[in-house]
Amino acid sequence: MFNIESQQLSLWRKRHETFLNDQVSIAAKTDIGFKRKTNQDRYLIHILSDSTMLMAVADGLGGEPGGETASGYVIESLKSLETINNRENRSLVSFFKKMDKDLSDMAKQSVTLDGMATTLVAVAIKDNVANWVHSGDSRLYHLRGSRLTQITHDQTLSRFLIDEGEITRQEALSHYSNQVLDQCIGCRDLTPESGSIRLQAQDRIILVSDGLYRYVSDEKICLTCKSNTGSEIMAEKLVNMVLDAGGKDNVTVLIAIFA
Repeated sequence: MFNIESQQLSLWRKRHETFLNDQVSIAAKTDIGFKRKTNQDRYLIHILSDSTMLMAVADGLGGEPGGETASGYVIESLKSLETINNRENRSLVSFFKKMDKDLSDMAKQSVTLDGMATTLVAVAIKDNVANWVHSGDSRLYHLRGSRLTQITHDQTLSRFLIDEGEITRQEALSHYSNQVLDQCIGCRDLTPESGSIRLQAQDRIILVSDGLYRYVSDEKICLTCKSNTGSEIMAEKLVNMVLDAGGKDNVTVLIAIFA
């Protein structure tokens, strides 16, 4: 059983981290907000033994302590990966499926963890290629120049209803199904989605939990992240926008700027 001590959990109420070398500048920031009792978001910036750069954001589900345990478990488990075979993202996809089984098995062993799960968006970068895998509704964005592209597609009920023609994309913005996950780690029968991006100089990779984009528009995300203020200031500005809007949810932002 994976356990997180309460003292460790408290460190995630507000937390930030930066990484800088001659190839990339990365900053991550998470905040509990004003309405939640705990922060169930987790993030990762990690360099593997083969120099692959691994970044991830997870948003736990299932209340206390399940949500924190779920997101914490997958992030800590990511750290244990020594190398990643980027061929067709097989290594990361296999990792997602293993985590899905692990969380499901853990939930069966403890009543307090019943129903726990987590979203996860993970990006492995090597040789100017960003390979990504995701499950749930945490997002990966790619910014090149002034063009912001949402790379991942939220695995929600609303997406299914849109595909079936039951609701429009505009209706989905305020529809209850927009916040009902169709896929997440721990729900079993996981079908993660994956892809890759060939990076160029000055590209931005942006990973966020839903606590950001539900309160900050893509237009504002783009305007903030295309500035030349540096990744740390960008992340802080985005998180502060959520707090200024009432801080109703946990919020996590991870931004990488490539040289």
